Amino acid sequence: FNLQAYKFASNEYRLFPFQMNINYCKEQEHSVFGFDDVVKHTNCTLKCPFKRGFYYVDKYRPDETKWPPHLVPGDFKLAITVTYQNQEAAQLAWYGSVIKIERLWNF
Repeated sequence: FNLQAYKFASNEYRLFPFQMNINYCKEQEHSVFGFDDVVKHTNCTLKCPFKRGFYYVDKYRPDETKWPPHLVPGDFKLAITVTYQNQEAAQLAWYGSVIKIERLWNF
């Protein structure tokens, strides 16, 4: 799949300098960005090959320990294009926010 990020600024989502291509079927063993955690919040096993159907993700919160430590705070859109045998199979749009959490105590 191809992933492109957009950041909300001036009342619209604008292109953000984060883009990547991932062959998920080859990378699924490595838990890229914690994708194995998504399985707990979906009706799909996320194992290749995928079967045709309707899939959902519900109440998923990414594991911040598997992402870069200095993400820019703000509202984002991730535009995801899924391809299968060089043909576009699906388009997804995920919306979320990156917030800075101040830790006052170390437990």
